[in-house]
Amino acid sequence: MERAAEAGLPVALHDLAEVHRKMGNADEARQVADRLAASPEPDAELQRLLLAGWDFEEIFDLAEQGNEYALGHLIEYGNPELSIALLLEFHDTDDDWVCVKLAERYEEIGELDKAIDLLKILVARGHDDSVLALASYLKQQGRFNELYELTEEGYFDAAICLAEVLVERGDEEWALDVLRDFADQGSGEVDSVLADLLRKQGELDELVELAESGVEQAVSEAAELLKERGEPDRALDLLKRAAAEPGAEYAKSRLARSLAELGRVEEVKAMADAGSRSAARVHAEVMLTAGKVDDAVRYSEGALGSDIDKLVAALVEDGQADRAVELLRSKCDSDERFYTIRLGELLKKLGRADELRARIDLGDEAAASSLGELLIEQGKTDEAERLRKFGLTPEGDIASVPPSWT
Repeated sequence: MERAAEAGLPVALHDLAEVHRKMGNADEARQVADRLAASPEPDAELQRLLLAGWDFEEIFDLAEQGNEYALGHLIEYGNPELSIALLLEFHDTDDDWVCVKLAERYEEIGELDKAIDLLKILVARGHDDSVLALASYLKQQGRFNELYELTEEGYFDAAICLAEVLVERGDEEWALDVLRDFADQGSGEVDSVLADLLRKQGELDELVELAESGVEQAVSEAAELLKERGEPDRALDLLKRAAAEPGAEYAKSRLARSLAELGRVEEVKAMADAGSRSAARVHAEVMLTAGKVDDAVRYSEGALGSDIDKLVAALVEDGQADRAVELLRSKCDSDERFYTIRLGELLKKLGRADELRARIDLGDEAAASSLGELLIEQGKTDEAERLRKFGLTPEGDIASVPPSWT
């Protein structure tokens, strides 16, 4: 990248400036951005301003000069009143994008009536993705008749909002009728809202019928209602039938958790051994709670988020820090930033500077942050500052001078 930047390639200059900006090297970013401004890049001047600190006054000057990129930036990131003024001055409301942006900005300043008028135009033009916002605003404004008319046109999002209004008014039966009309037509959200309301109303028979028709959320709600009524075996039977369907991982998860709650751990283990990642995750939780750390790790492939945090903490406490590092490293391959941050934090806690350097070489920004914090904790503030400003050399040492460019 540095060689390409030295050759004056605009894309490389932009990328190098971004690297410096992310590392907090403002002066270096400005130097590269100055070179970018002298390149053939059409929007180089704006990019220089953005990299130098998002100077809105200068960007506004560019917008007044007709720079479309600057104008778009102000519309997107400026205050709502400025965005509205620019949209109305420089654009035509025949443009759907302009209607979308105006509706968003009017909503931000509380002018829902104007937002609703624009969204109605968009829906009439066939933009079904605007229905959710329109229905939500109609609900907020208490415009029941318009919301009802939108529902009559067959929109799922409008039906959900209408049902919510009816529930708030205490008319659950009408709400159920609205949702029933839209059930099992391809909207998982409608089915989920219907299942939730059926459970709250205690409509077990209809809920079970809905579950047996294949509505995923109804399976879970029916099972929970059966357990509340003291019928755990019937709940398990319902979950097992649903879990037997192809791709029914959610049902398997609910089944595994229900079995675990009943203490039937061997059945959960059997599901995990048969290949259910959800069951494996539940079994890992059960093993960890029982203090069986090794067993928990063996079934941790499907573990996520806080489950991983618990496993890592248990491994470190058990004197198995290397296994904890390997567990997080394996998760980092998924490119989830959550795990790279956790790995950086663990390596810092363990004082493993060399391993943090190796992670930085792989492009891990979280590792750079953790190494800087570790150096400060060790009293090596000069090294931490050089790392922040200059990064590492190709050999993995902390650089003493910035990357060179001409």
